[in-house]
Amino acid sequence: MKTIGNIFTKKFPKKNASNFESSKRHRYPKANANEVFDFLELSGDWDKIIGKTLYKVTTPLKIQNKTLYILSAHPAFSQQLSMMEDQILKKIFDHFPILTRKISKILFKTNSSHFKNEKETEEKKLDPESYKKNNKLNKFSPKYRAYKKEAQELFKNINDNELKESLLSIYIQNKISHD
Repeated sequence: MKTIGNIFTKKFPKKNASNFESSKRHRYPKANANEVFDFLELSGDWDKIIGKTLYKVTTPLKIQNKTLYILSAHPAFSQQLSMMEDQILKKIFDHFPILTRKISKILFKTNSSHFKNEKETEEKKLDPESYKKNNKLNKFSPKYRAYKKEAQELFKNINDNELKESLLSIYIQNKISHD
């Protein structure tokens, strides 16, 4: 008799192998482990293929119909890199020989906002002031709880709950803005 448990164990056997090559074989049982390519590998090694400088302004998007689509930050990069297509393909093929059968040309697309947003995100991560400004206290932080306790002590004699809650909120917001 088939049960859900039996079906799952047959469809999704437990992985005993811990290395990456055996996990490839598990995901692609008919393919030879050396023939399997994961696009994330290309994205992960993109800086080694294209170089540190161009890595900041380009990123691989997808492989479709034997074409590698690359996103660039400016049309000038796209133009210059399209003239270097053969050199880029050679570096990709040196790094991933399996791709010789999967990529025959490269097309460049431009989207400066992608890189602008990524750069702003990186800057925000590094800037402690913007971090403080954008990450206000939440109800569960020790600092918020301390402010709330102070406010409750100050306004304990107020009987109107709605007024009391409003004053608590104003007090806490004022304390947070002056930190």
